[in-house]
Amino acid sequence: MTQPAPKGDDVAHNAPKSDDEKPSSRAVKLDRLARSLFDPSMCNHIDGKGDDSPNSPDNAANPDGAEKSCSAKGASAPSNRRIDLPWWLRILFACIGGVCVFLAYPDYNLFFLAYIALFFELWAIDSLRPRSAFFVGWLAGTITNTGGFYWISGMLEDFGHMPTWLSMTLCVGLCALQGLVFGLWAWGIRKFDSRSPWVTAVALFVVIEMFFPMIFPWYYANSQYNFVYAVQTADIWGVLGVSALIVTFNVLIYDVSRTAFLRRRARRLQIALDADCQYHKKSIIAALAFLGFAAIYAPIRMHQIDATQAAAPKLSIGMVEGDIGIWEKEDPSKLRNNLFIHHSLSHALSEQGVDLIVWPESSYQATWVWGSQTTSTDPIVREVDAIFTPEFAPIAERAYRTIDAMFGEGFSRNPVIRRSLFEAFSIQAQINGWQTLDPFLPSFVSGFSVPNEVFNHESQIMRRPYLRLIPDDTTFYLPSAEPLRASRKDDLIKLIRPEDISSPIRDFDAALLFGTLTVELTEKGRGLVEQGMTSVYRAPADTRKLYNTAHLVDKDGTVLGKYHKNYLLIFGEYIPFADKLSWIYEILPEAGNLTPGTVIETMPFRGYAIGPIICYEDILPRFVQKLSKLRPNVFINITNDAWFGKTSEPMLHLALAMMRTVEHRRWLVRSTNTGVSAFVDANGRLLQKTSIYDAEILRHDVAMMPPSRTLYSYIGDFLGWIALVWVAFLAVLRRRRNKID
Repeated sequence: MTQPAPKGDDVAHNAPKSDDEKPSSRAVKLDRLARSLFDPSMCNHIDGKGDDSPNSPDNAANPDGAEKSCSAKGASAPSNRRIDLPWWLRILFACIGGVCVFLAYPDYNLFFLAYIALFFELWAIDSLRPRSAFFVGWLAGTITNTGGFYWISGMLEDFGHMPTWLSMTLCVGLCALQGLVFGLWAWGIRKFDSRSPWVTAVALFVVIEMFFPMIFPWYYANSQYNFVYAVQTADIWGVLGVSALIVTFNVLIYDVSRTAFLRRRARRLQIALDADCQYHKKSIIAALAFLGFAAIYAPIRMHQIDATQAAAPKLSIGMVEGDIGIWEKEDPSKLRNNLFIHHSLSHALSEQGVDLIVWPESSYQATWVWGSQTTSTDPIVREVDAIFTPEFAPIAERAYRTIDAMFGEGFSRNPVIRRSLFEAFSIQAQINGWQTLDPFLPSFVSGFSVPNEVFNHESQIMRRPYLRLIPDDTTFYLPSAEPLRASRKDDLIKLIRPEDISSPIRDFDAALLFGTLTVELTEKGRGLVEQGMTSVYRAPADTRKLYNTAHLVDKDGTVLGKYHKNYLLIFGEYIPFADKLSWIYEILPEAGNLTPGTVIETMPFRGYAIGPIICYEDILPRFVQKLSKLRPNVFINITNDAWFGKTSEPMLHLALAMMRTVEHRRWLVRSTNTGVSAFVDANGRLLQKTSIYDAEILRHDVAMMPPSRTLYSYIGDFLGWIALVWVAFLAVLRRRRNKID
């Protein structure tokens, strides 16, 4: 029988295609992959043409959201994948998931909840349109961050001088901003709406964690800080990889439970089981292999690292936690007492035979500091330069050398001899009619409640000390030879000299690593220091550079190394565009105006390399990865969490930092002003820690790990870039699938 000739569009549709119009084999493969990954029956729904409501026309015939046939194919066929949950249940699931996340972190430490939190959130967004899913996920994320960062409100109220309503509003606003991580994740999952959640959920989470900006960066993997077996693969793929493992477990139980629900519903409604009702066996096997690898790797790797730690040479390191609050630390009238506390605790550590003592961030502050910027290594030259004016220094140096030649090297630095020597210098100065060179000194001494005449004549020969702020090129701190008294009042009764009281090193036989502020003045800034701390803080950037500095000082006062904090905390240590908005300091008077360092460096100590980290740099994976390239043997972090009071923040900060030990297989020695100070080994074990109450000391023999590097230290967050490429590829496929339909 003769077939009727095709007409109209049918002619164009059935006409043979030229070679140029034929799709390439690559295009055919992409089309096939797009069809296999994305459900054609959901295209209208995802593009916003469907309705989430169970009362929509598509679902009116079947309240359960299932159709009478699961085998229908084609873009117009309804899907058995859709599950319609009442909105109250979705909100409940989102809240449960959000609460579970923050309960996995300090101070609750229910780490196992991280393995089910996202399970609830995935159910909460199931079958929703992307926009609706975004708001449900955002709700969960806001709850999570509010539970974890509630302490921001108190900090803003105390140091930002804000009313309670404003500080709470800003706190919730910041938590909502950080909660966008979960909102974007939920939106992305529903936007792609692949046949299997495995296609997008894990990769998308990794991408968002890597690229979403936060003031206080945190990762899902940090919830496992006290479950060390879960984090051991961090030395392969970093904190992002550990997050991927936990997300994988959540997706696994969600996918299995969802498929089980669909199968049960299909049987109840006597519907044939189609592809949507089948378990994603390949994905499940891949997930189990991923999790299984981590489970097998953890004990093997931990055993290797334990053997390395046991064989490594040790340094006995002690930490001082003075429990000095932020107001006490900054109060000029309490600086001497604060220093006495640090000296007393350091003396107790020295009696335990430590090699190195660590003080916290910005812990060394004295009204006056005696030091030198000379490059000479001669101990007499350095001491004379630190104490005496240039005019009198040659006389003092000759006297020092004569005494040492007669009675032995170092005899002139004996406390009794030094006191007598200064009396002799005073007489010599008076005989020669020396003029007063440091008129401020009598008032300085009177600050110690000592009569002016005791030191008044010596003001003619003593050099002017540094005023609170230490020159950045300081090479030597004058150590004290005076033994520590029972109390600060005893120092005054015994008329202990001011340079002995203000010295960072007094009555302990160990090197010292401490935090302080150092200043580098430009030509425009000459004389700025004499105007006081406030003038230096608020001075324009072209007049000075003010650094948050870590100094490593040997027991003889020699500066062995220094490091300037590279990453400053926004609004705490600097305010963007502050030079152009000087009035902003009237609103935020406690905000700093520091200069960021530009060099990452290690500090040499007894043949080892110390990797210094200041404050929240320890929660920045990419910063510590850069530091690891210098092959330090140990990480030492000095920080000050006193800003946040007696809250969960100090422990949360430690939990976020602990991942660095596993990523690079180094110990972390962490010293804080008010807690939590800690020793963490190269397997991520929390060996010792302080509380957030009372002054304390810690001591431990710390393994100086070999200078080898982990795989993560070489490749960094390579996993995040792979995930980004995969998500971008999926976006292309999803667009292609829409065009096919």
